[in-house]
Formats: sequence, structure tokens, C-alpha cells
Amino acid sequence: MAFQTHGLFWRTFVTLLALALFGVALWGRIPERPPEESELDSLMQFPDSVSLRILNGSGMSGLARTVQRFFLGASGETVFTTPFEPADADRDNYAATVIVSHIPGRTAAEAAAAMLGLGDSSIVWSIETDPETDLTIYLGRDVASRRDALIPVERQNPEE
Repeated sequence: MAFQTHGLFWRTFVTLLALALFGVALWGRIPERPPEESELDSLMQFPDSVSLRILNGSGMSGLARTVQRFFLGASGETVFTTPFEPADADRDNYAATVIVSHIPGRTAAEAAAAMLGLGDSSIVWSIETDPETDLTIYLGRDVASRRDALIPVERQNPEE
């Protein structure tokens, strides 16, 4: 009888210890304070500058140069730079524009997508250890169809 009571004691002790450890692991975490609104705003801000490589994959002649001028002439929170001349992409039949981010994080790519009126679905990542630019933009026919919206008004109507 003493042996059975002794075994029951240890089984109960081990079971309660396991439950206590499980409870601490599951519920014992100290909740983090939620970020304040000002902290959230700073996390969502676009970067100060973003370097771009613009490649024309639309088949429309001169589109990469037009988009480059559009980015360089933009005013806003983010300054866009284009250290390379616009060029043709590996092919000229991109239906949709693709923004390739070579850096971690979303804000640089989101800033460029917002400038072109594109959604997050146009963004993909190819992280590099020492990228030449932050983003590479492969222009597609979707941006080509809105080309006139990217040209400054004074250049569209030079006689006015």
C-alpha cells in the first residue's frame, strides 16, 4: 500500500509540474505594449531615397526614359535616383510591370509602386548582398497604356 501511494505521489507531482510548465509557456508571457500611433506612422513612412534601374519590357519605344524622367521630377517624401541609363529589358512582352526589390523591407518598393499607380502584387524580391540599386523596374504594357499620365503637362503641349 505504501508503494502505491508513493508512486501515485510522484505521478501526480510530475503531472502537475508538466501542467505548470505548459501553463507558464502558454500564458505566462508578459504582453508587449502595443505601438503608439506615432510609432506606427514612422514604421509606415517611405524611405528618404530609393535608387532605381528602369528597364523597358513593354515594347513601346522611349517608355523607360519617360518613366525615368517621371521619377526624377517627382516631388514628395522620397527622392528617386537612377544611377544607370534606362535600357531595354530581357524581353519586350511584359504584360504587367514588375518591381524587383534587391533590399529587405517593403517601403522602397511600395513607394515606387505607388508612384506608378501599381499595387503590391507588382512587387517581388531578389535580395542581394551588395545591390547596385535598391529596385529594378521592368516596365510592362500596363504602364505603357498610361504613358501620357507620366509626361508632365508642359511637355505634352509645348505650344501652349
